[in-house]
Amino acid sequence: MRPTMTDWKFNLDFRMLSILLLIAIITFLLGTWWLVSGYRTSSIEAHGRHLAEEADVAFEYLENFLGNQIVEIAAVTETPVLRSAVEQSNRELQSDVNGAVRRTSAIEARWKDLDYQAPELKAVLDNPAADFLRRYMNVRTAYREIIVTDLAGRTVAASGKTTNYGQSGDPWWKGAYADGQKGGVYIGDMHFDESAGVWCLDIAEPFTDSKGGVSGVIKVVLAADEIHSIVASVQAGFGGAAALLRLDGSVISSPGYSYDDRRPYPDMADIAKAREFGQRFVITREKPRSVIGMNARSFMELSPNLRWVLAISSPVEGIVAPFTRLLRNVVILMLGIVLLAVLVTLLMSRSETRKVLPDDPHFENL
Repeated sequence: MRPTMTDWKFNLDFRMLSILLLIAIITFLLGTWWLVSGYRTSSIEAHGRHLAEEADVAFEYLENFLGNQIVEIAAVTETPVLRSAVEQSNRELQSDVNGAVRRTSAIEARWKDLDYQAPELKAVLDNPAADFLRRYMNVRTAYREIIVTDLAGRTVAASGKTTNYGQSGDPWWKGAYADGQKGGVYIGDMHFDESAGVWCLDIAEPFTDSKGGVSGVIKVVLAADEIHSIVASVQAGFGGAAALLRLDGSVISSPGYSYDDRRPYPDMADIAKAREFGQRFVITREKPRSVIGMNARSFMELSPNLRWVLAISSPVEGIVAPFTRLLRNVVILMLGIVLLAVLVTLLMSRSETRKVLPDDPHFENL
C-alpha cells in the first residue's frame, strides 16, 4: 500500500496581514518620531552651547580691544607736551585758587558764545598741547575728540571746541579723577555723536604726578566702528546673528538695527530670565523660535557703565531642518512600503481565488 502525501496549501488572510502591518507601521513611526525628537532636542542644546562659546570668544575680542585703548591712552598721558600743559595750569591754579575759580565761572558763562578768535578759546585750542592732539588724531582716526584738563577740571587743551569749559561735573571726569589719589579708568556707555555721525564711547584716564596722585584728566571720544565690526563678524550659523545689547533691551549693535532704531530686542525677556538662573543659552518662547547663547563674564568687569550682554542667536527651524526632512522621508518610505505590500497582497489573493472548476461545456449537462 502506497503512503499518501499531504498537499499543504497556504491561505493568505488579508485581514490579519493588514492588522499586523498596521501595528508594525504605527510602532515603527512612533519609535522613529521618538528618536528623531530626542536627537533634535540634543542638537538644539548642543548648538546653544556652541553659541555661548562663540559669545565668550567675541567677549574676549571686545575686552582686548578696549584694553588696548586703555593702554594706548595711558601712554598718551606720558607725552611731555601734555604733561607740561597740565602742570602749568595747576601751578596757576595753586597760586591763586579764588581768582582761578572766578575766572573759570566767568569763562564758563560765556563759553558757548565764544568764537574761535576769542582769547579764552584760543588759549585752549591754539597751544602746543592742542596741536599735538590734532596731529595724533590724524594718525588715530578712530579718535574723534580728545580733551585734557587740569586738577580742577578746567580744559587745558582740546582737539576742538568743547561743549563746556569746566569738565569737573561730568561723569567721565569724576570717574577718572575718582578719589584724587590714584584715579581710575572710565569707560562710558555707547552713544551716538550727532556732530560726528558715528557711534562713540568715552574713555577717560588720569594724569599722575611724581607722587602718584591725580594731576589732570584726559578724555578720548572713541568711534565704535571696531566694536560694530567685531559684533558683525560673529558667525552664528543657520542665518542667525550676534547682537550687543543693554540690559534694558535696547540694541547697541546688531545687523538690521540703525543708530536711531528704538525697537527693543524681541527676546530680551527670555535672555534676562536665563541670566537670572545662570543659564548660558535659552530657547525662546515666541515664534519664530530661536536659540540664543550669551557670554559668561560680565562687561561690568571692564566698567560699571557697561551694562551690556552679547547675545548670539540662530533660528530653531534652521537647526532642526535636517531632522524634519529625515522624519518626512521616513514617513514617505513607510507609505511606499505599505502601498507595495497592499499591491502584492492583492495579487497573491487573486491567484488564490482562481476558479476551482475549469470552464468545460460537459459540466453544463450536470
